[in-house]
Amino acid sequence: MNEQVLGHFLRYKRTTATLNDFDITPTSRRRTPGLTRDEVAALAHVSSDWYTRIEQGRAKSQVSREVLLALCQALRLSNAETHYVFHLAGQLPPALATTAKDLTDLLMAQLPRPVYVLGAHFQIEQTNPSYARLYQFTPAVTALENNLIWRLFHQRAWRQLFQDWDQVVATQVARFRQVYSQDAAAVDLYQVFQAVQTDPAFQKPWQRLTVADLTPQRLLLNSQWGNLYLVETPLIVPTTQQVVMIQTPGDAATATRLARINGRDGAQSNRPS
Repeated sequence: MNEQVLGHFLRYKRTTATLNDFDITPTSRRRTPGLTRDEVAALAHVSSDWYTRIEQGRAKSQVSREVLLALCQALRLSNAETHYVFHLAGQLPPALATTAKDLTDLLMAQLPRPVYVLGAHFQIEQTNPSYARLYQFTPAVTALENNLIWRLFHQRAWRQLFQDWDQVVATQVARFRQVYSQDAAAVDLYQVFQAVQTDPAFQKPWQRLTVADLTPQRLLLNSQWGNLYLVETPLIVPTTQQVVMIQTPGDAATATRLARINGRDGAQSNRPS
């Protein structure tokens, strides 16, 4: 954690805050420019001592995500500034700018293409009806079971669905290694690794030490509606660490079959609760 730079930034935003934006009336007795430390602490619902230590670079321990977010909200930081604070603290920024409704509208507009939203650690956060029907996706109760990597190895129907399952696995495992290297302390990634590491299908590509970023990939599926040729393209949402994965038909036959899969069911998307 870059404590000194983080503290300097918070102090700057505090002392340059416009009091009228916080319903505080400046008085002649007020000596502190902007907000006081006590005021920021009160707005963030943290102790004045804890905020003071964070601002002075004396935290000496990891500041929790909840406290960081509360401070950002108390100081009314922009999305970019909030991400900056989280990066200085060595933590993944929260999803802020894009609302669930924004994504729902985007997913529904892509019908009959299968589309899903992938979180920073491979969580399947939202799908449209075409994806849910084609991949037999029902939101799970636990975060682990909503993870794409977990599902790839534990949802047995996917092994029959993908004609090129070995290639799909190799690509996803390489992506997983890349993300895991960027956040090796993440509990959720470790839980996924623990859940799949003994599967020989995981171990084979894992031992190759290959890494990959999110790039378009070709998918060949054996669906109940016939063979499908899809091209999956990632659309990155910069402010939220999310990726919208759009699967576009690669030929006319697939386009026709996607329309049949979707049918008339386009009323709502599926989002894990």
